[in-house]
Amino acid sequence: MATPELSFISEILETEISSLEPFGSGHIHQTFKLMSATGDAYVLQKINQEVFENVPLLQNNIEKVLEHIAKQKNDSDAMLSMLTLSNGRSFYMENNAYWRVFNFISD
Repeated sequence: MATPELSFISEILETEISSLEPFGSGHIHQTFKLMSATGDAYVLQKINQEVFENVPLLQNNIEKVLEHIAKQKNDSDAMLSMLTLSNGRSFYMENNAYWRVFNFISD
């Protein structure tokens, strides 16, 4: 799996990137663990458009599920969240590919 170009990632997160490496062994999306220069960790995913043709609808559904879970959660629980990117959305298109970023929750 090729590591994506860092310049657009820094731009959409509005932070400098210290590292980016393949993460996990998923079969649908290309997934990377990203570390910011400030030490924050994220999961960057290139969304598979052959599986999910309507990415805006996919992202809208995930946002609704995460909002529902957030209403139910205990404050002490780790909570998955998608970042709002520099374009004001939860996904970004670069070179005809869609990308999204989640917070990283360690084991």
